[in-house]
Amino acid sequence: MNYTQELNNARFQLRSGILMLCLSLCLTSSGWAQTSSPPPARIPAQEKILPDIAYELQEKAAKFKEQLAQIQNELRQTQGETAELANAISTHTAALTVDTITLEHARNLQQHYNDLLQKKIENVQALTHNLEELTKIQEELTQAKNKFQEHLIQLAKTKPKTKEHRTVELRNQKNLKLAESAVNLLEDLKKTLTAQLELLQQQSNSLTEITSKLQTFIDQKFKTQLLERRELSDIFTQIKGLLTESLSLPQRLYAWLWAKLQSGAFTKMLKTYQSQSLGLLLLLGLLIYGAIVLRRASRDLRQKLAAGAATFSLKLIMALINALARTSQLLALTIWLTLFFWTLDLLAHPLAKVMLLGLVVITTLLLQAHFLQEVFQPGLPDKGVIMLDEPTARYYYRTLTLTLSLLIVGYYALLSLNLLAYKTPGSNFALFLGLLFLLFWFARLLKRPHLENLLAGAGLPAGPWQVGILKAVRLGMLLLLSAIVIIDLLGFQNLALFLSGAAVATTLLCLAGWFVIRMGVDLNTYLTHPRDGLLAVKFGFRAENLDTIHTLLQYTFQLTISLLTTAAILFTWGADAAYLRNMLGLLSHGPTLGPVTLSPLALLLAGLSIFFARKLSRMSRHILERRLYHRQGWDIGVQSAISSSVNYTVMALGIIFALGFLGINFSNLAIIVGGLGVGIGFGLQNIANNFISGLILLFERPIKVGDMLVIDGQWGTVKAIRVRSTIFETFERYVLIIPNSDLISGKILNWTFYGRGPNRLALKVGVGYNSNVHEVTRIIDQVCRANERVLLDPPPQVYFNAYGDSSLDFNIWVFVRAPEDRIPATHELNAAIFDAFNAHGIEIPFPQRDLRFRTPLETVNRNQ
Repeated sequence: MNYTQELNNARFQLRSGILMLCLSLCLTSSGWAQTSSPPPARIPAQEKILPDIAYELQEKAAKFKEQLAQIQNELRQTQGETAELANAISTHTAALTVDTITLEHARNLQQHYNDLLQKKIENVQALTHNLEELTKIQEELTQAKNKFQEHLIQLAKTKPKTKEHRTVELRNQKNLKLAESAVNLLEDLKKTLTAQLELLQQQSNSLTEITSKLQTFIDQKFKTQLLERRELSDIFTQIKGLLTESLSLPQRLYAWLWAKLQSGAFTKMLKTYQSQSLGLLLLLGLLIYGAIVLRRASRDLRQKLAAGAATFSLKLIMALINALARTSQLLALTIWLTLFFWTLDLLAHPLAKVMLLGLVVITTLLLQAHFLQEVFQPGLPDKGVIMLDEPTARYYYRTLTLTLSLLIVGYYALLSLNLLAYKTPGSNFALFLGLLFLLFWFARLLKRPHLENLLAGAGLPAGPWQVGILKAVRLGMLLLLSAIVIIDLLGFQNLALFLSGAAVATTLLCLAGWFVIRMGVDLNTYLTHPRDGLLAVKFGFRAENLDTIHTLLQYTFQLTISLLTTAAILFTWGADAAYLRNMLGLLSHGPTLGPVTLSPLALLLAGLSIFFARKLSRMSRHILERRLYHRQGWDIGVQSAISSSVNYTVMALGIIFALGFLGINFSNLAIIVGGLGVGIGFGLQNIANNFISGLILLFERPIKVGDMLVIDGQWGTVKAIRVRSTIFETFERYVLIIPNSDLISGKILNWTFYGRGPNRLALKVGVGYNSNVHEVTRIIDQVCRANERVLLDPPPQVYFNAYGDSSLDFNIWVFVRAPEDRIPATHELNAAIFDAFNAHGIEIPFPQRDLRFRTPLETVNRNQ
């Protein structure tokens, strides 16, 4: 409505005024909290605020009065519209009852009432919103009025009263009256809007009822007209009238042009639009030059595309580009003639439309001829879009060109007669003949000698099964064609016209569906082919992922187009939208388990959601690995955390969508969370514990994928951190599956927590007591420095640690580059130290023990 914006502005300004009111009331109430104390010194500030509030309230009341007058005028208009609509609906209802409305008029009325109903629904929604806004404003004003009343009560209790108190009291009384006036005006506004809303709802109900009656009438009228019978003599009368009018069309067009030239109207018009005429001549030259340049550019483009023209779709696009380039000058002339008639104010004249339409027809004829020539190439065998031998290509090229040319010229003649408002009693019969001709031509295209070549050239399977199906289709077309002719000769012309139109539309829809499927398959192959597709070649997607996606997209697209084509065919044969909705509704029915509906459609959509979420998760992880990780240089732990987070997010979204398709309402999220809490408390505690522990491992990252750990004395690396457990592979190549909660609660030795940097290796060695300590220290230091795995900064350290039972003990501390070097460095250093000691004659002692016998050895031997 036109007062909606004003209402929003008024609401904004009113809230500002109420804010000032609350400020003033807070000031006054805080000043008069004690009745026995004198008035506070802030009264002058309050006196400044209260007049502003009064001005705001007066301004709002004036605006409310204006809006009330405007809405009352609209209410009177709505009352008049309601009465007029009721009269019109009553008249049309009576006409429907006595059957005095034609089928075409009924369809026009239904379209008119449907459009009007949509507008009324929008008006109802706008009025409902305005009523809600007015209710909020009224509540705010009522609160302001109550504040004034409370304030007056406080002022009445204040003693003694000074002049300032009386001034403030009078102003509060004035503001109270203004607020009450505004509230009353808002109440009147609401009543008026409510009355208008009731009238609009009444109109909507009446429109809904009349559209339903019109739909019922149209269905019955259509069925009645289908079985309406006419005499055979009417057919010949229609043919005679059609031929007479069509043959007189050129003569009448010539007479109109000659009359314009004789009357000097063209000369006068050119003088009037002299400057525009010169501009149009320059524009004609530019358009022709642009057409020549476009033709040259298209030739270069076709040469570039020819190198990769391997698919049917690309070849077809190239053929269309070539045909457009060859007719570009005629297209430029058509554009110029349209601008010429529009500039001279002739475009609305019927004969000008006929001339312009004639040029469009000529351009279309040449365009379709060039396009068909590019598709079949009759003089160049196996060079067209559909590669055929010369006889087959020539047959289809000539047949299609002649048929389409006759249909285009015939349609132009009928349309021209309609534009000139001539009576064409045979127009329906001419349309019927054109449809019969098309149906016969479709059957002729499936002629046996050329059928196998056509299938093979189009890239379709040409086995006995496919050829048999097409032969059955051709036989069905011929039988239907014969039946339609017989029905028309019996006088059921409307039925014959409906059957022929539905048959032709079905054939065209099937061809269009096949063409769209073929284009979609080629596009899918170009994008997602596992080996040669764009995603595989340029983005490096894995073939196993693309193979599934390629197959799924192809079958999904084919199924979708097939279903849409089937629905369009059913609509062509008389099935309305309600019938199609009912058919689709059958897929939405199924058993229910609480809020979950186990219908075929819901299960299919839920399964597809999970499937696509899983595939999308894998593709996202692969994109991150190929396009992000190697550029950023992140370690494998960061990569694993990001990939796992993306995986969990995508899968969670897929599950949410799947549950939504099954009918679960997420508005009751608290109930769902409560149920999960109960489940976790009873039987899912360990699973929840491990899941949360896995999230902690991912984000806190005490361990990361690739870390070297020591768990229960086992050395190994972390291979994966999953939802429930962590995969730990030992150096012996066996795998430990460890629950995430154990890693969070237990102690773990992580050698690579700060990265794979240097770490210290400690070795021990003992030498005999007869060895030179300084020489041993020097030899060990030389051996350590000579090893490639040992870092020189910090340098190796050798310490004489202790006097052992049988050896002098040394500690060796060296730093190696990474934890992986510890075991091989231990072996290399021990071996090198052993060789160096042997070379220098340094003894590595073994433990020695002194045994003491209490019985002399001679006594033992004697006893034996």
